[in-house]
Amino acid sequence: LRREVFRQFTLRDHQDVCNRIIGMTLPDQLFHLLDYSNTSPEDPAYKLWNDAWAEAVRDKALSQIYSDSLVMLHKTVVDVIEQGCHQGYFHPDTRTESIATKAWRLMSISFGAMSISDINPALLLPVSSAELLRNSIRSELGQKSITD
Repeated sequence: LRREVFRQFTLRDHQDVCNRIIGMTLPDQLFHLLDYSNTSPEDPAYKLWNDAWAEAVRDKALSQIYSDSLVMLHKTVVDVIEQGCHQGYFHPDTRTESIATKAWRLMSISFGAMSISDINPALLLPVSSAELLRNSIRSELGQKSITD
């Protein structure tokens, strides 16, 4: 039951994020898909994600559900990047690695920054975390600028 509740939560949470970015430019969509600098460790949804991650390390079945949620986010990130390439927003060098690989790296940077900020906000302030993400997107995708 716990696993199914988490599965339904991940689907709903992902849909909520997708609904929030409708109408934004593709660079803004990408940034908002990956930016966790405005989240709070006290937010119930945020707590659930953190608790699920910790439990997923011990529970293989929950691990698969958590992994599925990451794959779902990754697919959305790749779709946004590909659309952004077609519309001229992004110009990644894909000669040596795919957009999919770049998307995983951007997700890793985002999740890593979020984890550092959670453990000790003095180490990486939210504004610094957001700027790190912006710079990473520019570097990975060859974009000149990203709006706030």
